[in-house]
Amino acid sequence: QIKDPEKIQPNHWRCLNDSMWSPVPAVQVMAWRMLNRLKGEGWPQDLLDMMYMEEEQLAWARAGQMTVESSGGVVHKDSNGATIEAGDTVVLIKDLPVRGSS
Repeated sequence: QIKDPEKIQPNHWRCLNDSMWSPVPAVQVMAWRMLNRLKGEGWPQDLLDMMYMEEEQLAWARAGQMTVESSGGVVHKDSNGATIEAGDTVVLIKDLPVRGSS
C-alpha cells in the first residue's frame, strides 16, 4: 500500500493514531507521510493537526515525500527538490554532535 497509492485502504491506516507518537524518528516520518497521502479522508487531517515533530524530522518528512507524476510513476527528490533519476550519484551526510569539539 505504501508503494502503490491505488491500493491504499484508508481504514487500515487508522493505526497511525498510535504510531505517530513513537519516539523513533523514522516511524514519525512515515506516519506523517501516510497521513498526508490520506488527507482527503478527513480523519488524517485531525491527526496531522495533533502531531508534533521536531523541525529536523519535519524537514526530513517533507524532503523525502514521494509524489506521483501524471504518468503514474513515483518521483524521488533530494533535499533541494531536484528529481533523482536512475544512475544518479547520491551522497548521504549526517553531522553528529561530539562533545568537546567544534
